[in-house]
Amino acid sequence: MKISYFSYLYDLYGASIGSTIKARELFHALESFGHSVQIHWRKERESDNTEGIQQIRSYLKRHLDLFMHEPSQILKNLNYLRQEITILQKDRPDLLIARLESNVFSPPVLARHFRLPYIAEVDSPVMYELRVFNKSYILPYSLLERMELEFILRADKAFCVSESLKSHFVKRGIPDGHMHVIPNAADTSRFFPGDLNQQLREKYQLNTDLVIGFVGSFHYWHGVRQLQAVIQMLLDRYKQVAFLLIGKGGPLRSQLESFVRTGSFADRVRMLDSVGHDEIPAHIRAMDIVLAPYPDLPFFYYSPVKIFEYMACGKPVVAPGLGQICDMIQHRKTGLLCRPGELDDFIENASILIEQPALRKKIGNAAAACIRANHTWAHRAKQLDSLIKYVSK
Repeated sequence: MKISYFSYLYDLYGASIGSTIKARELFHALESFGHSVQIHWRKERESDNTEGIQQIRSYLKRHLDLFMHEPSQILKNLNYLRQEITILQKDRPDLLIARLESNVFSPPVLARHFRLPYIAEVDSPVMYELRVFNKSYILPYSLLERMELEFILRADKAFCVSESLKSHFVKRGIPDGHMHVIPNAADTSRFFPGDLNQQLREKYQLNTDLVIGFVGSFHYWHGVRQLQAVIQMLLDRYKQVAFLLIGKGGPLRSQLESFVRTGSFADRVRMLDSVGHDEIPAHIRAMDIVLAPYPDLPFFYYSPVKIFEYMACGKPVVAPGLGQICDMIQHRKTGLLCRPGELDDFIENASILIEQPALRKKIGNAAAACIRANHTWAHRAKQLDSLIKYVSK
């Protein structure tokens, strides 16, 4: 089956890298089921090197964005419709899949126009995120919330990444059977256990017995403040430990850089931002312990790609027992779960792994086996293939 996929992600390989990877990996795996997928990134960053134009845009943004940002985003649908008609005429797909994004309504309109089966991908509760994390603009909430629901309801089916996210939309009026849960996963052909990568340790001058790692964008919900406290406390407690932090994008990266640069342990912390996703497995294999220090969020709807990839590489993970993480990790079997929001418990669980190398190896091996058996992109593509067959009857 020929499929066109529309995504409206903005910062593809920065703050949105997890969702970008998910789309790329899922649809690549789907092709093994006989489908061909054309991916269209509909909202990539535009660049303009004209200094005068940049100055004008900067002035207008400062003075008008508060009121005009959302109306201008809604009006972009006129461009989307025009451009996407051309795309669909060229692709001639049998099915349209589109990722939910705020202000966007072109996919359901075009699916109806072209009489195409249409599946909505729901990776996040976009209006909830705007309310909680983005208060920079004056938003027409009622209109945008209606658009969000219509984007989903007008699809033949929808899929999301977690049971928590599904429950959120069911409470808002989406029928239970309309939305299916297809979590994230790992590519075990690239993320797999291997020997400790001493070459990279030497490259980054990590001259310690043990390296603790973190991979991900430095956003509000990724636990940057918790990570700072963990670094400070563990480096103070254990002289043989160093940290390797990998990621670009997110509003808190500069804060973390300042913390590392001005702290007393700068020689034992490395921050990298230029590592391509293809190089991430080798870097994870340079780590002994990996962290996912999410804060105790009241609504944890995520399906963390990095945890799947950590585990696939055979690394023991320390993470809070939140949402889907509790389904992914069995405490002291395939990882260590701490009590959400309790920093001392997180530190103690990390300390257990630092002090017990045999337990690290045992948990890492079990984690990798768990991912291979249950959480590959092939598993997820099989779920999506079933959904595609249903809507294409």
